[in-house]
Amino acid sequence: MAEYVQQSIEEMLPELEQMERVGICTGIETRKILKKRTNYEYKLRRRTKCKEDFMQYIKYEVDVLKLIHSRRQKVRYHHKKTEIEYAITCRIHNLFRMVTNRFPNDVKLWLSHIEFSQSRKEKANVSKFFTKMLQVHNKKADLWILAAKWEWENNNSPDNARHLLQQGIRYLSNSQPLWLEYFRMELLYAEKLRQRRSVLGIEEEETDKVSDSVLEGYVAEVVYKKAIEAIPGI
Repeated sequence: MAEYVQQSIEEMLPELEQMERVGICTGIETRKILKKRTNYEYKLRRRTKCKEDFMQYIKYEVDVLKLIHSRRQKVRYHHKKTEIEYAITCRIHNLFRMVTNRFPNDVKLWLSHIEFSQSRKEKANVSKFFTKMLQVHNKKADLWILAAKWEWENNNSPDNARHLLQQGIRYLSNSQPLWLEYFRMELLYAEKLRQRRSVLGIEEEETDKVSDSVLEGYVAEVVYKKAIEAIPGI
């Protein structure tokens, strides 16, 4: 156990040395950080793993990131982010991967990882972690909808949103919330295309057949009809 902890600690030394060298933290502060991390590393190496230990470690590292951000503003030093923040962020992602692999049924853990990625503006990671979560929790309609809404509203990707809803419907073909969200999104997409065409001054004859079908609401109509077939009495 001790040798694995020692290896992990040695990997942290460069970032701590940088933090001290550029004046973000004092030597006393970096030693305190190192001591805290060592305690957490030993906890994670115990035979019986506890999700609270992982989450406390993650929270501590997030707090370190906040401290670094505050100190950077104070000393007006904005270099060496790869050596410092990137290293810490990678550690947090790794801790999240470890805890979600060990406790995959806990949706809150997955959502916490996604929330952290959102806070770092890591859109590619948000998409990736939504996908990984849905591979495990593919019978939860609310999660498919949450992921699709993020793709539509935050990632500006109607295609990804549509693909997620279609996947969700494959697993939950009689889910009324999924079908309603799919229908709603197709209507919104049609309206978005109409507004874009109006702003750009594009004439009807200049649009292709696929765009026309969306603009005319044919796609939304097909979704509506399929929903009725899938959910009798809707």
